[in-house]
Amino acid sequence: MNKKITAILMVLFLFGGSALLMAQTDTATHDIDVTIAAVALIGLDDATTISLTTVAPALAGDAVTGSSDSTKRLFYTSLNLAATTRTIDVQISSGSMPAGTKLTLDAVAEAGAGTGTDGTPIDVAEASDTTLVSAIPSVATGRTGTDGASLTYALVVTDPASLVVSGTPTTVTVQFTLTDDV
Repeated sequence: MNKKITAILMVLFLFGGSALLMAQTDTATHDIDVTIAAVALIGLDDATTISLTTVAPALAGDAVTGSSDSTKRLFYTSLNLAATTRTIDVQISSGSMPAGTKLTLDAVAEAGAGTGTDGTPIDVAEASDTTLVSAIPSVATGRTGTDGASLTYALVVTDPASLVVSGTPTTVTVQFTLTDDV
């Protein structure tokens, strides 16, 4: 009986063992080309109209001032070529400020986010770009909460004698442009 079991085990080992000896491995590969494409996107949290107005002084003889608005945010995504940065310029692209006034704009980028260099409030010129944020690295500012840059628009009275009361507001369009630094 032992001889039969031994013979059966030998036959199983030979056939099973030969299958193990004949096992083969093989591999296949893919080359993957990865390209990082340049990206330059800019947007606002909303495009609703901002209303600025002159503000009467509390006391006679004091100067008329203008109001300000800090409810808007500017978002941007920038993927740059190596060792380059971008700039956000701003201008009044349509309309003109009323005589005796100017529009100022300040952008305060989210602290510590590597979102570029913001400065002090700038005068927004008509048909002429003024730098608002400079040295923007490859970055995505995000789109929630305090992400991006907080914008503060201010109406500044430059010459009270030139102010003319009007029943209809003057509309100006402010345009932001994200460009490569040269």
